[in-house]
Amino acid sequence: MGGRAALRAGGHPAVRGVVVLAPWCPPEEPVAHLRGKRLALLHDARDRTTDYRGSREFSERARRAGADAQLLTMPRGRHTMLRGAGQWYRTAARLTRAMLAGSGSGSVPGLVPGPGPGPGADPGADRGADRGA
Repeated sequence: MGGRAALRAGGHPAVRGVVVLAPWCPPEEPVAHLRGKRLALLHDARDRTTDYRGSREFSERARRAGADAQLLTMPRGRHTMLRGAGQWYRTAARLTRAMLAGSGSGSVPGLVPGPGPGPGADPGADRGADRGA
């Protein structure tokens, strides 16, 4: 629930941006307070603890509310982020540095920006490669 708490605090005037990893974003989660803020949500589409689609919908709602929001689909790690932990760490650090430097949310080579799997896609289709994470 740390990601959700960070998103809630993201509207504070001292906050430039928010980077969250596999957050829990229920449909009723507010977004209006994030207008003008930079947001980066990192999520593995195979996460079975928090809903990837919730992150996708939250980032879309935040953009409509005026936030510079992006969803980055992480290639592995599910919710624990153990597999591919280095990539999660490097990605979060790169995005955080970019936000603190005021250079936007930054782009991250090798990741899929945007909505990731669309409606009807099976986000668990590649479960075998990430078993146990």
